[in-house]
Amino acid sequence: MRRLTMVAIAVGLSLALSTPILGLGVAARTIDPLTVTVLPPVKDRTFWYGGAVMPVKVLVTDPDDNESPVAGANVTLWVNENPATGPGNSQMGNTFRDLGGGYYQYNLDTKPYPAGPGTAPIIVLIMVIAPEDHEDDATVIMPLH
Repeated sequence: MRRLTMVAIAVGLSLALSTPILGLGVAARTIDPLTVTVLPPVKDRTFWYGGAVMPVKVLVTDPDDNESPVAGANVTLWVNENPATGPGNSQMGNTFRDLGGGYYQYNLDTKPYPAGPGTAPIIVLIMVIAPEDHEDDATVIMPLH
C-alpha cells in the first residue's frame, strides 16, 4: 500500500536581518501517512536573505512503527513544479542527500527566484518515495523577501 501525506509550511526569505518571515505553520492531509518533519534551520529561522542557499532538512519516520526512521528513501525537491537546483555541483539534480537515520538534506539555491516585497511566493514540494511502497510529500510555501 502507498502512503501519502501533504504538509504545508510557510517560510520567508529576507534581504535584511530585520525583516521577519511571514509565518511558520503546519497542516496535514493524510492517507496512511509516513511522517515528514521539517527541521531547523527552516523550522526555527525568523528571516532569510534573498538569494541565499537554504539547507532544507527533513526527518522521515514511520508512525505505524513507533516513529522509527525510514532509511533509503528517494527524497526530491521541486520548486514551482520544476526540479530544484543547488549551488554549483553540490547536489545531484533535485535529490536530497541521505544523511542516515531517516535524515535528508537539500541545499536549495534561491538565487533563480524573484525576491522582495510584493513578489509571489514560490511553491516548494518535497517528495518522498520510501521502501516498501511508502510515499509521502510535503509542500513549503515560501515568500522570498
